[in-house]
Amino acid sequence: MVDVKNPFTDQQRDEIIEQIKAADDLIDGIQKATGAGIELDDRLATVKANRAKLVRIKQTYFPNG
Repeated sequence: MVDVKNPFTDQQRDEIIEQIKAADDLIDGIQKATGAGIELDDRLATVKANRAKLVRIKQTYFPNG
């Protein structure tokens, strides 16, 4: 049965944290490419939006870690 107060497992929490870190790396890479003249503004916006969603999930369901 799913816990409605916290539907995520510890493993899923760890995966969310890893994906936030991966998004940070991707944002850095996109910003570097943009500095070199490669237009990736749409991708940067998508990555930032998805990262923000992951952060909200983490803060809501795992406020202490």
